[in-house]
Amino acid sequence: MTWNSAIKRLLPPCITARIERIDTQRGATVIEYAMVAFFISIAAFSIIVQVGTSVSGVFQTISHSF
Repeated sequence: MTWNSAIKRLLPPCITARIERIDTQRGATVIEYAMVAFFISIAAFSIIVQVGTSVSGVFQTISHSF
């Protein structure tokens, strides 16, 4: 959300400063959530690959025993 100069002149400086700070924090929060989601997806992928390899080994062992 952008605030034009006419609205800024009508509001007290303490309110406009707070609004600008909230807008800046929203952008930072989105980036932080995106980074967390990225790292969680990388961790999940690594775990799934490791578990898949283990399960594959178990099935191979079972199939060789028949």
